[in-house]
Amino acid sequence: MPKTPKLAYNIIYNVAYQILSIIVPLITAPYVFRILGKDGIGLYGYSFSVAHYFTLFCMLGILNYGVREISTVSDNIIERSKKFFQIYSIQLISGVFSLLSYFLLVNSYVHEEQKIFLVQGIFVISAMLDVSWFLFGMENFRITTIISIINKVITTTCIFLFIHKQTDVYLYAAILSLGSLFNNIFYWIVIKKYLDWSFCDFSGITRHLKPILILFIPVIAINIYKYIDKIMLGAILDVSEVGIYEAAEKLQNFPLCLIAAFGTVMLPRISNLRANSKSADVNHYNMLSFVALMFVCFGMAFGLAGISESFIPLFYGEGYNESVQVLQWLLPSMIFVGWANIIRTQYLLPYRMDKTFCASVIVGAVINIFSNLLFIPIYGATGAAISTTFAEFTVCSYQSYVAYKDMNLGLAMKCSVPYILIGMVMYIIMVQIHIREDVYAFILRLVVGTVIYLALSLVYLNKFFPFKTLIKTK
Repeated sequence: MPKTPKLAYNIIYNVAYQILSIIVPLITAPYVFRILGKDGIGLYGYSFSVAHYFTLFCMLGILNYGVREISTVSDNIIERSKKFFQIYSIQLISGVFSLLSYFLLVNSYVHEEQKIFLVQGIFVISAMLDVSWFLFGMENFRITTIISIINKVITTTCIFLFIHKQTDVYLYAAILSLGSLFNNIFYWIVIKKYLDWSFCDFSGITRHLKPILILFIPVIAINIYKYIDKIMLGAILDVSEVGIYEAAEKLQNFPLCLIAAFGTVMLPRISNLRANSKSADVNHYNMLSFVALMFVCFGMAFGLAGISESFIPLFYGEGYNESVQVLQWLLPSMIFVGWANIIRTQYLLPYRMDKTFCASVIVGAVINIFSNLLFIPIYGATGAAISTTFAEFTVCSYQSYVAYKDMNLGLAMKCSVPYILIGMVMYIIMVQIHIREDVYAFILRLVVGTVIYLALSLVYLNKFFPFKTLIKTK
């Protein structure tokens, strides 16, 4: 029987990787955005968004479903082996169809810049081999973190060694897609010891198909309002506008990585606790999650808003000033994503409320598409940001309404309100700092803002926080 990993260690492993995911773009983005320019970055973002949709059809709803199912039988090698082979066989079949469909589309309808679309097809192949969901279900985040860190270091090195001119956008796409492919190949080497290959049973495939397809609906819906923005910007306007949006979105994605890391760890843990009827532990982790994640989300949102005016020109160089306004419209969505992430990974999915989850994100996707059609022709990249924030607010509100009583969201909101006030104080003070040189303005705003937010949050937690026992993790 495998030992259940300590939750704190899993969070540390995931956060360590996500921090690296933040640091690497901080290192590479200024270089890549200057070398490839808005058009090159826009072309990459546009082509990747198209390829990404085919990786979704490859994975279906397996990422969330697989984690949930494996976590419930993680201590039984026979059952987890059976479930793995049954679930993966569905992924393999859908992957083959997705790959063939992608190359058929590229060959038939893509006539300009076809080369980069063919290179992006490697991502679809990579998705066919992605078994990270099995390792997440086993709560083995240590090995996935190590493999991913090595991969990040290698791909980052390759970017600086081989990307030197604007036409290297094809090589840039190849480096990232091959990095993803090799990453997933190594996962197969790791999972061998967790499986009994004599129980390669495919007889129960059909019973997994319906829940996988149900969970595929929110995957598609979420990714509609995550990637459709760039596709619609490129189709309605041009790839240059996509580049402006991509620059702002990349900065917003830094804190979103931390949110994703938290949810990735909590989903298998809450699923396991629910399967063992440990409701008291579930309630403890739920409230602790809201307190911790809202601290991060409000701090990051107000903090990025405070430094964006000086940081974006410094970080990306000339030509990206419009990204400041785009980022400021995107930042509120970070808070809605963080709140909804807790509800999704610690309530809706562990308690198998898949249809409710589907309904919420379908509403968000529909709103995003119609908002894009309304705002993009008028406001360009800023219009896409407005649509995204509105969509995330809708999803968050829907899920909060459903989970309000069971998750005691009234208490969670009460505990989170002070972070809004602290964040506003930090932001107001930060924007009062004006220095001619962007680099000095950025550094001073960052230091002052960080000190203010941490100091006031510490005072709140020590003096006024109503439920201090939550701070002591189990």
